[in-house]
Amino acid sequence: LVRRFAPIEQLRFCNSGTEATMDALRLARAHVGRDKIVKIEGSYHGHHDAVLMSTKPPIDAAGPVSRPNSVPASKGIPSDVKNNTIIAPYNDAEALERILTEHEGEVAAVITEAVLMNVGIMLPEEGYLESVREITRRHGVLLIFDEVKTGVTVAPGGITELYPVEPDLICLAKSIGGGMPIGVFGGREEVMRHINHQEVVHLGTFNGNPMSMRAGLVTLTQIFTPEAHAHAIGLSKQLGEGYVWDIDMHLSYAYWLFLANRGILFPPGFDDQWTVSIQHTQADIDHHLHVFHQFVSELTR
Repeated sequence: LVRRFAPIEQLRFCNSGTEATMDALRLARAHVGRDKIVKIEGSYHGHHDAVLMSTKPPIDAAGPVSRPNSVPASKGIPSDVKNNTIIAPYNDAEALERILTEHEGEVAAVITEAVLMNVGIMLPEEGYLESVREITRRHGVLLIFDEVKTGVTVAPGGITELYPVEPDLICLAKSIGGGMPIGVFGGREEVMRHINHQEVVHLGTFNGNPMSMRAGLVTLTQIFTPEAHAHAIGLSKQLGEGYVWDIDMHLSYAYWLFLANRGILFPPGFDDQWTVSIQHTQADIDHHLHVFHQFVSELTR
């Protein structure tokens, strides 16, 4: 992982993406000495209190586009938590600048998915990530990339292989474990040393357990090779080109049932992205697109 992800000098293992982002934020607060964090509206970083804010806020509660409100996404979150979680819009560096200026000296970290995944897939506009890096550095704020979903899927080395931006901390999980529970957070040594010096607590009975470590090692070295990644990306592009970009949400469950009855299984929820794996074949993609065209034909009869 250190070889794949340039920003990682040291890392710690945990058991999920939720744990990874939770520990990374605690570490950031300790390093910077501030309490508040900034997260992106619509992003999902796990189900711990600090980040379970404004994942899908009701329109009447969301607030202005350029300065969203902090809206708890679940009951049971203490009311004062939202005071320390500030919401920023995605792809708006100027809004982030205003927020950090308004809260100068109060914010420890900005946590973001470089590619916003919880709203479908939203790519960063040209120059956005570079601006976020410059702004956070200038305000003395750590930048955390949540690569739990993007990780080794967008590229063998994640987002930082595709964009010339290095965050201070990176969070990983999901695919790097080959199906076993795993999470990772890592980054610059000067930040990670707070754990090494026992200034920040990081504990867990199953952290770095042998089964997950072995599964992760085999996944990254023998299964998810550069050649396998290129294969999956090629199939993914072909599948994406077979669909139009507008989504008729009211047809989603009928669509899911139609495909499920023809041997194509994927999560039925609105939030669940399709994921092409290295086990999929050209025949799988051809069958998927064929059934999709059947579905469209049935709708237009």
